[in-house]
Amino acid sequence: MRIPLFILVVTLITINVKSSDVHSKNATKKIKKPLTERELSQFLSNEFEKKESESCFKQASAEWDHLTDIDHIQKEQIAVDATIEGAKLDKKYWSRYFHRADPAKCKDCSLARQVTKLAVLGNSALNENDLRTLTGIISNMTKIYSTAKVKSYEKWNFNGGKRIPIPLEPDLINIMAKTRDYKVLKYYWVAWRNATGSKLKSMFYDYVQLSNKAAKNNDFQDKGAMWRSDFEDENFVETMESLWKEVRPLYNELQEYVLNEFKTKYAEFMDESDTLIPAHLLGNMWAQDWVNIAPYVIPYPKEEKLNVTKLLLEKHYTVIKMFQTADNFYKSLGLESNSMSFNKSEGAMIEKPRDGRNVLCHASAWDFCNGKDFRIKMCAEVNFENFMTIHHEMGHIEYYQLYKHQPYAFRSGANPGFHEAIGDTIALSVTTSKHLHRIGLLDKLHNDTKTELNDLMYLALERVAFLPYGYLLDKWRWDVFEGTVDPEYWNSHYWKYRFVL
Repeated sequence: MRIPLFILVVTLITINVKSSDVHSKNATKKIKKPLTERELSQFLSNEFEKKESESCFKQASAEWDHLTDIDHIQKEQIAVDATIEGAKLDKKYWSRYFHRADPAKCKDCSLARQVTKLAVLGNSALNENDLRTLTGIISNMTKIYSTAKVKSYEKWNFNGGKRIPIPLEPDLINIMAKTRDYKVLKYYWVAWRNATGSKLKSMFYDYVQLSNKAAKNNDFQDKGAMWRSDFEDENFVETMESLWKEVRPLYNELQEYVLNEFKTKYAEFMDESDTLIPAHLLGNMWAQDWVNIAPYVIPYPKEEKLNVTKLLLEKHYTVIKMFQTADNFYKSLGLESNSMSFNKSEGAMIEKPRDGRNVLCHASAWDFCNGKDFRIKMCAEVNFENFMTIHHEMGHIEYYQLYKHQPYAFRSGANPGFHEAIGDTIALSVTTSKHLHRIGLLDKLHNDTKTELNDLMYLALERVAFLPYGYLLDKWRWDVFEGTVDPEYWNSHYWKYRFVL
């Protein structure tokens, strides 16, 4: 995830004034003379650029401090206050400039695009009370997700035979990745959801209501429609459906192959009539990718690239060495060094703190809006999955660096999916046997059919398996925001998509 849950919940509303109220009140006032292109250009390149960058830095810094010490109430409040303070600045500029400008009349295409982007309020269309409520909801959901623990499996003895509470990262993540015991996996799959989802349900309902309220104040039908608008494709839903239909046959073959392998491995729990794979068996708490089951399903398990995690450990890789290896790869392409992003002395967090702090471990890359401070936040461990994730997150950092000289409005991805595409393109390039041999992880390179098929299976488990998960998650959220499914059926609706996609 590139941006943590509410790092930049930017609002353009003054205290106790709704966006819709702003529009209606402005309509009754004398219409001011439209700004000239020169006036807009001068404002954007001078005052706006400086003040918004400073505000963004303040918000990002406060949010970083909060999410790397998530139980600290004062840091949480500072983060909220920074967002509200930023809102006042944004609202002032929106009122004075952007709602008066007509991008269609701008001859300068760059200027027109900046105005178009900056004129959309997003969640800012909420009044301050609603915004504080929404921010609080997201904060509370984040805290539950980040700090929840479950008791260890009853037959597993920890701490002198006592069942101790264990967190998601790294403990549960590692259990789901490494353990293949059917009952153990099922226990942790259910226990984790009981410790999180059941506590989040009512908060999520309120989140949906306020998110939709913000979207409607922006003249969108709902939050899903507002999200999709950033892709600038009026047929986005149909486009995604068409793309999924193209790749679905490949996914179906992968699913059938893994299903048959598991029917043999878990014969005690599965039989020949089963058509679905139990989600808890797929090596990931969300079954979003299946790369951790690779040793059990690759066509030729005796080949050298059997277990990249094992190779990393045998070659004495550390977390910092994985980051340095990724940085060297980017530099070998003639790109910028990403060393600041994992330098602890410059603020990065690349391993879980050992001082007892609760943190949001989910890997993310941060742009602090000052053109020089770029950081990765991650609870990394030495394994193949984290090795790929590090390369992916550095893709974000590289992208940040390469557009840092652009106008403020352009210092983000070309669309919401483009940042992820950059990181994934790099991650795809570093998982082949050829690359692993080049950097010394593989001692010998076997250019044969067996190695190639193993490589392709790793790729399929990591990428093809993810496609229906990513697609159904958005479809489900779109349906929730549209109100096409009642809240009491939200959970069953999600699993319905899991069954049919």
